[in-house]
Amino acid sequence: MILYSNIRGLNSKSDSLEINANICKANIVVLNEHHVTGKNKVEIKGYTSFSRNRIDKEDGGVAIAVDETNQDACVRTVVGDNEDEFIIVRNERFDPAICIMTIYGEQESRTNKNDLEERWFRIQKEIHKVLVSGDALIVMGDLNKKIGNDMWGVKGNHRAVSYTHLRAHETSLHLVCRLLLE
Repeated sequence: MILYSNIRGLNSKSDSLEINANICKANIVVLNEHHVTGKNKVEIKGYTSFSRNRIDKEDGGVAIAVDETNQDACVRTVVGDNEDEFIIVRNERFDPAICIMTIYGEQESRTNKNDLEERWFRIQKEIHKVLVSGDALIVMGDLNKKIGNDMWGVKGNHRAVSYTHLRAHETSLHLVCRLLLE
């Protein structure tokens, strides 16, 4: 069971997060906007955490925490550099292995279009690397991106429609992430 939360600050919500993780019997906890900065660790009782914190800015941050039954089978494989706020953790307990990726995207209203496209392209390259490796992939996160109907969007969609959430859809070839709209 994977528990996902765009927590918007872990410190004030750590007790309720631990309670919810225990109630759900979550094997993996995925967090966006945990607001843990610098070299501080995301700490959740009973879990080993892999995180990508912001160094120079406040807020943000992504983390994937695995419970004690999965910690020996999981390894952090990729962490976004500079402004690319994402992390990928590979769980080798499955065949094929399952990679879990969480992304906290730059807000479109705060970044120029070229920078956004370059960042998204780098993220897409990491997704492609996982898929061609033969591993399965689950992508979650707060992309802060309108998906529209261009080459990165959904055919038949309006020009600029914000996503609501991601859902993994397995095909016979590999695990594909598909954006769903309400």
